[in-house]
Amino acid sequence: MEEKTSAISQLSIKTAKSTYPPTVGLSGSYGWNQNNNNAASFVAVSTNTGLSAGLNLTWNIFDGGNTMTRVKNAKVNLDTQELQKENILISITRNFNNIWDNYINKLEIYNLQENNIATAQNNFNRTQEKFKIGQVNFIEFRQAQLNLLNAELSRNQAKFAAKLSELDLLQISGELLDVKF
Repeated sequence: MEEKTSAISQLSIKTAKSTYPPTVGLSGSYGWNQNNNNAASFVAVSTNTGLSAGLNLTWNIFDGGNTMTRVKNAKVNLDTQELQKENILISITRNFNNIWDNYINKLEIYNLQENNIATAQNNFNRTQEKFKIGQVNFIEFRQAQLNLLNAELSRNQAKFAAKLSELDLLQISGELLDVKF
């Protein structure tokens, strides 16, 4: 799309410059005329043929600076479109980098939550053993169960957030339709 817009702007510049040189016009015509006169006339039939040609040269010496203004405006439009193109590319790159960094962060959080589950599982196993031999009460045992469940919940939430971030990454890269979930 941008290439077409740039090409159109370049053509606008050429169109604006086209009024600088003179214009040459060429015209030509051929005529044939036949008259049938009545019997009392001196000539019964008269036929005339003719060929004419013309060449004209037009050069607008002073147009009040309109041509120069149109050329400058067309160049400014082309420069503006180039700047817009660069801004769009910078914006796309920035957005991709932000989404990529967000995705990597979400994966790190997910991995940390996996480690947190291992720690909570070890804590629960140790508390369960102590509960069986009577070293901890039911409230402490229940708290270890809740800690393990909360760790699993946090891991699942981190996994969900990582998947959402992956979806954003696939969307901005244009590969969303090519992926099977």
